[in-house]
Amino acid sequence: MPRAPSTSPTRTFVLALASLLAAAPSLRADPPGPPNPGPDVIVGDLPDCTSYGTVGATNIYAFSFGTTSCNVGNVNIRWQAATPYHPVIAQNIYRFRAGHFDQIGMSWVKHGFFASNQTLCGVCNMQGGATLGVGCSDPYDNGLNGEQTGLGPRSEINASTGSFPFFVNHNWPPIVDDLSRRIQISADDLTLPANTGAQYFAEALYISSDDAAANLGWNNASYRPVSFDTNSPNLNMSLSGGAGTTQRTKPALFAWQSIDPTVRIAGCDIPGDGRFLLAHSVTSNGGSPQTWHYEYALLNLNSDRCGGDFVIPLPPGANITSAEFHACPSHSGEPYSNTPWIITTTPTSISFAPAQTFADDPNSNALRWGTTDTFRFDCDLPPGDGSLSIALFKPATGALATLNSFALNARTPGGALTIPPAPVNDNCSAAATLHTGENRSSTLGATGSTPSACVPILNDLWFTYTFTPYAPNCTGNITLDTCGSDFDTSLAVYTSCPNTPNSELACNDDASAPCTPSSPGASSLSFPATPGATYLVRVGSPTGATGNLVLNLTVPFCIAPSGACCLINGTCQFTQGAASCYGGSFNGAGTSCSPNPCPQPPPPANDQCAGAIPIGDSSAGSPALAGNNFAADNTFNDICDFGAQGQRDVWFQYTPALTGPVVIDTCTFPLFPSGTGLMDTLISIHQGSCSGPRLDCNDDAFGFCVPGSRITPTLTARNDYFIRIAGYSAVSGEFVVRVSGGGGTPRGACCWGSACSLATPATCTGPNHRFAGLSTLCNPSTFPTLPCCQADFNHTNGLNAQDIFDFLDAWFSLSPSAAVGGNTGRLPVVQDIFNFLSLWFAGC
Repeated sequence: MPRAPSTSPTRTFVLALASLLAAAPSLRADPPGPPNPGPDVIVGDLPDCTSYGTVGATNIYAFSFGTTSCNVGNVNIRWQAATPYHPVIAQNIYRFRAGHFDQIGMSWVKHGFFASNQTLCGVCNMQGGATLGVGCSDPYDNGLNGEQTGLGPRSEINASTGSFPFFVNHNWPPIVDDLSRRIQISADDLTLPANTGAQYFAEALYISSDDAAANLGWNNASYRPVSFDTNSPNLNMSLSGGAGTTQRTKPALFAWQSIDPTVRIAGCDIPGDGRFLLAHSVTSNGGSPQTWHYEYALLNLNSDRCGGDFVIPLPPGANITSAEFHACPSHSGEPYSNTPWIITTTPTSISFAPAQTFADDPNSNALRWGTTDTFRFDCDLPPGDGSLSIALFKPATGALATLNSFALNARTPGGALTIPPAPVNDNCSAAATLHTGENRSSTLGATGSTPSACVPILNDLWFTYTFTPYAPNCTGNITLDTCGSDFDTSLAVYTSCPNTPNSELACNDDASAPCTPSSPGASSLSFPATPGATYLVRVGSPTGATGNLVLNLTVPFCIAPSGACCLINGTCQFTQGAASCYGGSFNGAGTSCSPNPCPQPPPPANDQCAGAIPIGDSSAGSPALAGNNFAADNTFNDICDFGAQGQRDVWFQYTPALTGPVVIDTCTFPLFPSGTGLMDTLISIHQGSCSGPRLDCNDDAFGFCVPGSRITPTLTARNDYFIRIAGYSAVSGEFVVRVSGGGGTPRGACCWGSACSLATPATCTGPNHRFAGLSTLCNPSTFPTLPCCQADFNHTNGLNAQDIFDFLDAWFSLSPSAAVGGNTGRLPVVQDIFNFLSLWFAGC
């Protein structure tokens, strides 16, 4: 195709090599741990790395490292390029030096695009390409993960859901130099003598919407040791240790614990959100009078609500010195502030807080997903077993609106205790959802429940779990245990919220296995699993003790049998069960794709000119039309820009009401069940008939959407025109075609606040409204280049702070005028705040 190559030499090599390696035996066969039902991606290995050096006198160096993902679940994971259905990969670097554990570098996220069939983590079902198959692994080398054009901002990712807005024309800050978007580390964090004896660790984290939907995002980070050559010009990074040193499913915080076994790690899974992990240590400084050093590292693994105020209580008379806050800076145009947190010491606490609240500035320097902040200080009081509190930066709505902070047991000066917030799942009716594997929370602040169980369970929390095996006839036992908890636990399981004593399905206080004596007081129980059944789990303490809870859930793991999956385009895919048959119908276990059993789609109704479908104008309120060219014949070849040719064409008929320029494009993402991306289209327009004079033609709409197409012909009112949509070089797929600009009523763009809608001059009135002129268009494909400045919210022809205040008032009022880039009257969402502030600081 006559366009700039989109495949790098590194990518070409990897894809070519993948087919050769697919059937090769794995060089590393260490198991990734107990598998979890559902699509479950983990980082199986960090295999290689590279160093890009620095630019000018910045003192900042760039790096990247490779990642090999594994699907350890029993359902394929979508890996579809140019759609929202692919994973993103974040890279981080940590340093341990002289008792301090800090994150010192991070990258933007690599957008996944293709999965190969390899066997690093087990037996692969060989169903790769647009999916990462069950048991399969997929390598992205350091070149791919450092390829700048494939790296996107973390700020557009909701890590708890794995979702992100998919724009064909990304409005991302530009690549400036070799540092942009890659892991960036200051030379001050690497060079000698300041870093003599320092140890370094690389950490990778995968975010996937399929994985998150199965509530399996908690195990997606892994780490391994790395080192830096301070004698090399580029401060070259290299992997430390031999094969097998990648610590699977463990964030880099666990590296600190491996260095210092006294480090304690606790965590909390925020209901409806993601996970935080807190590691901390306390060491004696000696001296006279003696002091102690307190070091706390808080990781936001995948919480979209982000971390806020970090508060450690103090007993009377405590004296604090040498308090410090450390955060890894955002870079390359991410909207987040790097302003240090404010440290405040009072007679009762020391607190670390973002400089601004979410209401003040959503882009304040909160603890964002995939990052770790460190809090440290010295105190003249020795540690004791106490507790501390951590605020959530973003507010929630609905039932979780009251959950604004959480507490964890930790060593604090003098063992001071924070006042814990009430857990949202304190009662059975508000049970929080469990996932398979390790669940973390805290029972601090929990109260008792009735009725009684067959073992004493005081100060309890409630959880719910529905057994979804993803495979038919999957039976066995469900096992629950509290191994890893730091207090004496007891637990019970019910089939519904109990209303009579001793109505539990199973219960246990102290278990002799599987984790004692390493977790004294841990509990464990098992019961038969019923597919589709929902269970209520009650966890507390027989003595009334509270603390940091680890609740491990193990369920039967069954691989669904494979069979034929029929897609809407008539092609057949061999998939592992119905859950892997995305956008199609599963023919059943044991069915075959050879010969193809799938019904072939009929030719589209508009395959021939005689069946051309009338299309209206969006400027007059008519919708865009969805279509496809499956099984379409070819009328003729249009030769467009750069000699591109299209085949398998379909036709639309359009009659403008006004004379003037019209925009016709296929830039809208087709949200069809198949999840395919933008079809590679070719678009042309003909006057009078399908064989009439061609007025315009386009293959790829560079600057607007690729591989979509866009033309802007000048048309005459009340004349008939025929629009041809074809697949580039005979490809077939789904598309959306839209026409805008020739509507029947003289209208123009009405900018009201930051939104834009088509209106007449007479109806574009009211506060914060401005009419941009007749025939001006609101065209989402050209966002943010709308006809009037979106950041000038009050339309005073200039930007000032009042625009921000007016925007926030509208946003919190749920006014559609705060929907940045929207022209359909939708309600504003959080991303609109980021969009608005980016435009405001950019000058429009």
